[in-house]
Amino acid sequence: MLRLQALLAMMLSVAPLVASADVGMDAARRAAEGAVGHSLEAATGTVEHLGSRSVAAFRESRGDTYRVDLSDGAFLGWVRSAAAPAEASAPLMELPETEELARATARQVIGAAADGARWTAMSTDGPRAEYVAQGPAAGDPPRLGLTLSLHLVVDRRSREVIALTVDRPKQTDPLPVSVDGTGAVSAARKEVGDSSAVLVGDPVLEQRDGQVRWLVKLAPEGKPHTVVTVDAQSGGVLSKQEALTALSPQHVGASAAARASPLTSPAPPTETGRVPRILGPHGLLLAGALVLAVTVGTVMLWRHAGARTRPGRAQ
Repeated sequence: MLRLQALLAMMLSVAPLVASADVGMDAARRAAEGAVGHSLEAATGTVEHLGSRSVAAFRESRGDTYRVDLSDGAFLGWVRSAAAPAEASAPLMELPETEELARATARQVIGAAADGARWTAMSTDGPRAEYVAQGPAAGDPPRLGLTLSLHLVVDRRSREVIALTVDRPKQTDPLPVSVDGTGAVSAARKEVGDSSAVLVGDPVLEQRDGQVRWLVKLAPEGKPHTVVTVDAQSGGVLSKQEALTALSPQHVGASAAARASPLTSPAPPTETGRVPRILGPHGLLLAGALVLAVTVGTVMLWRHAGARTRPGRAQ
């Protein structure tokens, strides 16, 4: 735990409440309250700095922390600390109930946009279930990464969402694409050394951090499924790694979704409607160092702290 605390201290420096930002602490507190559905008046508010970015963090006495971007008042998510281990014998939520809790929490935070998202189950075979809700593709050709997405972790014993991360990629114009999906698959097969490697699903085009790339999942003969990332402008291979069956901190968002399978019974798409003002313009977590810092801190904390039971905290 001391190592985790040291890591977080390196990622985020905590300052007094006085800070230069577009949104004040009071407004940020109201934004967090609107997203989580309960008062944070008693929570301790601090300002965390990462480079030129300022984030308001509201920490309750039990350790739960909620964050808001001070540049635009956008809610970034939460991490709920484990005060006491949940009973190992406590029954796990059934998966349909677990999924509905994740969806209901997403609706609470981003409204109708949650129903228009593509939901992906990253891991559901243990006491914790992880989901990614990815907004629709945008641009020509369509690509992920330009619209809102969420990452949620549900504790199936304590029956609560213990971690939630809002990914608001920086809103930019779609970058030109010179390499199509077929070309990306050819480059990926060459990279794995198997010209007949089976393509698993369709290539996924995403744009993040000023780069547009293809994610190609292959099943080379006699080898684990592999995800190859191909630059959609140059055609060069950017990375190659085994496909994930569970979510890792560095793979939140579209990259992670490309490594898993969509839910077998997704909610039918509905009209996205307006995203509540609390979210501000698209552009966060995974969109820059702030995103990585908060996500890594979030996932590492709940994975090392363990689960806990806290009655009366329905989402």
